Amino acid sequence: MKNYKLLITEFFWALAPLGLGAFIWFMSWGYASSLFIYPVDFLFRYAVISGIIIIFFRKSLNDSLKNKLLFFDRQIPLPPWWVFLLLIFSGLAVILFTPLKQYATIQNLVYGVIISATIEEFIARSFFIKYKMGLWEFLLLNTISSLAFTFMHSFYNQEFVSCFDLMQRGHFPFSFMLGIIVYKAQRIELTIILHMLSNLLRYTVPVCLLNCPWPSLFAIISSDFVSILFYLALAGCAYKRIDND
Repeated sequence: MKNYKLLITEFFWALAPLGLGAFIWFMSWGYASSLFIYPVDFLFRYAVISGIIIIFFRKSLNDSLKNKLLFFDRQIPLPPWWVFLLLIFSGLAVILFTPLKQYATIQNLVYGVIISATIEEFIARSFFIKYKMGLWEFLLLNTISSLAFTFMHSFYNQEFVSCFDLMQRGHFPFSFMLGIIVYKAQRIELTIILHMLSNLLRYTVPVCLLNCPWPSLFAIISSDFVSILFYLALAGCAYKRIDND
C-alpha cells in the first residue's frame, strides 16, 4: 500500500500539464511578458522547463535507457532522452539567431513539431517512468493526466479555448494512448517521436504549411496514418526487454 505522500506526488505530476500551460501563458501574455525582452523570454522559459525535467526526472530517465524496445522482435534504435533537450535549444538557436527566423515555415516546424511535442511529453508522462504503479492506479492517473493535457492547450492562446472545443480536437484519446505506450515501454523517447510525427502530419503540414482549414481532408488522412503508427506501437513494441549486459 502506497503512503499518502507518494500518492499526492503522483497526482501532482498527473496535473503538471496544467502548470505547463499556465506557465507558457504567463510568459507569453501574462505579467512576465513585460519583464523579459526578446529573445531572452524564450530562452528563459525553456531553460526553466528543462531544469525541472533534469532535476526531477534525470535519474529515472537515465535508468530507463537500459530498456531496449522491440518492434516485432527487432530492436528499435532510440536516442537517449537528453538528445531531445539539446534539440530544443538547437531549434531555438536556429529560429532566434539565424536568418531562418524570418521564415514562418521554419518557425512552425521548430515550435509545433520539435519544442511543443518534446516538452509536453517530458512534463506529462515522465512520471509514469519515475513511479511504479499498478494497472488501476495507472488508469486513474492516466485519465487525470490526459484531461490535464487536454485543458493545457487552452493556455496556448491569449483568449482561452473552450473545453468543449478541446475535447472535440481529440487531445484526450491522443494523450491516453501515449500514456499507455510510455507505461508499457518505459521509454519517453518513443512517445516524443510519436508526438512529433502526430504534430507534423495532423496539424503543422496541413494547417501551417498547406493552409488547409482544420480539420481538412489531408489532416484526416494524415490522422489515420498516425493512428496506424500508434496501434503498431501498442501491438509491436509496447513492452520492454531489460538489457543486463
